[in-house]
Amino acid sequence: VWHRKHRKHSPNKKKQTQESNRISFQAILSYVKKDVDIDVCKYLRDPDSAINQNDLDSATELLVHLFDEFLLCHRDNLTNREIELIGYDFKERLGEIATLSITQFYDNAAAAWRLWCKLCPEKSCLQVALLCHSRSSSKELNRN
Repeated sequence: VWHRKHRKHSPNKKKQTQESNRISFQAILSYVKKDVDIDVCKYLRDPDSAINQNDLDSATELLVHLFDEFLLCHRDNLTNREIELIGYDFKERLGEIATLSITQFYDNAAAAWRLWCKLCPEKSCLQVALLCHSRSSSKELNRN
């Protein structure tokens, strides 16, 4: 209950966000056997907080590593349905990061974008639409 979300206007929101980031960081460290930056965990939890494309690429790398480590660690205890659901969540978060890469940073060479296109060919119509939108947005920015 202590870590529940507060309204955007709440004076506790900043503290709650910092504590949630810290708890997420500790949870991720329990699975990932490498050095992890707490800011990268923050970008994974909230991709909108990324400042540049490198932040999203780091979050993508962490997401892939976390996904692989979690499945490896629990491979004997997960049902096929659970693995399928975890994979679905993984692809949805990957798609969210990929979409931000295209719409905010106009980078179709981003790690999340390339991986999402490869793992989710069934979303190709959405991917093409996002790519077209990003190119037209990018051209408008260059004109201004």
